[in-house]
Amino acid sequence: MTEPGRTSRLFPSLLDRLTDDEQLEQPRTPFAARARSQALLDSIVRDVADLLNTRPRAIGWRSQLRELHSSLLTCGLPDYTGRDFVSAADRESLRQSIESVIRRLEPRLQAVHVRLIDNVESLDNRIRFEISGRVGAEAEPLCFRMDRFHEAGNFSLTDEAT
Repeated sequence: MTEPGRTSRLFPSLLDRLTDDEQLEQPRTPFAARARSQALLDSIVRDVADLLNTRPRAIGWRSQLRELHSSLLTCGLPDYTGRDFVSAADRESLRQSIESVIRRLEPRLQAVHVRLIDNVESLDNRIRFEISGRVGAEAEPLCFRMDRFHEAGNFSLTDEAT
């Protein structure tokens, strides 16, 4: 928790800083009092969706290049194209992968938890997830849902973040 009068040191994402004209004028302005703002929460949800729709390089790196294993070049989920996720074990493996990738590559979101949501319709071919965590020094809760569509293999936001 931050002390009264101190600002939170959360900054907009790199993408937001590069594309926002206001950030060009003051490139290192933290969110400060806006740490709980909808803009910050929206940027985290957008960046998580992008992260889950990104695939790392299919061929591994040479063992001498140890630093690359923790770099942005390896960001994203493994390619699950062609998997049907019929078994509970396959769905749990995907859930764990999602949770691991978010914990490793989205530093603004702490205490990340990913939960599988059962489909109410038996013919629904989506895999639904609820992603929750805490944002910033004030530990503001953030919770949103995403679907993975079997045919396309991509993730999309299903409802607004709370």
